[in-house]
Amino acid sequence: MNREKDKEAEVSRYLALLEMYKDQIESLANQSQIIQAMIEEYNRTKITLDKINNVEDGTEVLVSIGGGAFVNANIKDTKKIVYNIGAEVMVEKTIDDAIRSIDERIDLLYNNLQKVIETTQKLEEAATQISEKVQEMIKK
Repeated sequence: MNREKDKEAEVSRYLALLEMYKDQIESLANQSQIIQAMIEEYNRTKITLDKINNVEDGTEVLVSIGGGAFVNANIKDTKKIVYNIGAEVMVEKTIDDAIRSIDERIDLLYNNLQKVIETTQKLEEAATQISEKVQEMIKK
């Protein structure tokens, strides 16, 4: 009888651990989606910067202001942009320098994404092992 209670307690601990792993895996999946969205946004920014680099000063463009709304604007200087380097600190950069900075950010994001994927895989493997162990315990 006491052994049966110990077994039930151990199964309960494993099930709680499985639930914790499930929550962590879900959180990592959300982080992965956020990182992928950031990479996509940076890639779109690079494409836009390449296009700006190939137009003349004073070119009229439509600028998105969010919510599907746009305003007409003229590009005053096609050689430099204002770039957010973090913590809302802005610096003026050439387009080529900005693209290099964006590439560095993309590389960092890919490295972070790889770490998230590796951690997710480890958690999934651990969860599978625990699940198999619980199933064996229940069969006995």
